[in-house]
Amino acid sequence: MLIGGRNGGAVQGDYQTGIAMDTDLRSGAIGTSWSGPAYTLDFNFNVLTFNRPFVDFFGVSDVINTSWSGGDPAGTNVFAVALDGLADAFPGTTYVTAAGNAGPGANSSG
Repeated sequence: MLIGGRNGGAVQGDYQTGIAMDTDLRSGAIGTSWSGPAYTLDFNFNVLTFNRPFVDFFGVSDVINTSWSGGDPAGTNVFAVALDGLADAFPGTTYVTAAGNAGPGANSSG
């Protein structure tokens, strides 16, 4: 909602337009099942469920936002390499990813 905004309610105005008004926002799910208890940070996915939203949305959407648990500091995981390649191939799509919450000290990110 902060990105695209949404006009609604009795008193509509510019404050509802979002930070990237008229952006093309889409939603895609890659998870196939929870890994452990439902709604935890871990989930399973496969190459087919991964490819569907990312391959379809890069080059079409203005912004792709992801937030997953885990880490790959070297950026060598096959999925990290695929996302880097898609972001490079489609510079008109801004790719946003979470920095992580497990930094080395207080008020730091991983």
